[in-house]
Amino acid sequence: MQELSTDQEKTVLRVKLDNFSLVLKKLANVFLYVGTETSTPLVEPQIINRILRLANEFQSLKSLEGNEGEVYASFLKNIIDIIQNIGTLPSGLAEQDYERRIKILRIMKKLENEIKEFLPIVHSIDQVRKEANYETFGGLLQKLIDTIQEKYHLISRGG
Repeated sequence: MQELSTDQEKTVLRVKLDNFSLVLKKLANVFLYVGTETSTPLVEPQIINRILRLANEFQSLKSLEGNEGEVYASFLKNIIDIIQNIGTLPSGLAEQDYERRIKILRIMKKLENEIKEFLPIVHSIDQVRKEANYETFGGLLQKLIDTIQEKYHLISRGG
């Protein structure tokens, strides 16, 4: 793989952060849509607002260095927490609304794919973070992938 200049790395990082933010917004919107179409929301409105706030804050990051790196790590931990705490499917959605489940699953899969594309970019950043005894972004991103996969399987089973 060809080495990127510092400016190219920053541009790629910025694009990946924007893509990640966009998919988070789509996830929040699909949860909102499902919640308005069923009597029992899958995700509480305040949680949807948290996802949207985090997505917007992702877009404000200029890099993953220094304090912004710690802010990013905090964002990842919040997203992991949010996804882990998504409840079980409402009985109506679990039993009969295959289309809505598929929308949720597609967005979750898209989020997982965005994260997997982002992992190689954070590898060099993680080397610096390891030397400074910080938690690595790669480790947090992998935990987020694991959490998404867990919820993906839960939703695909219908409960």
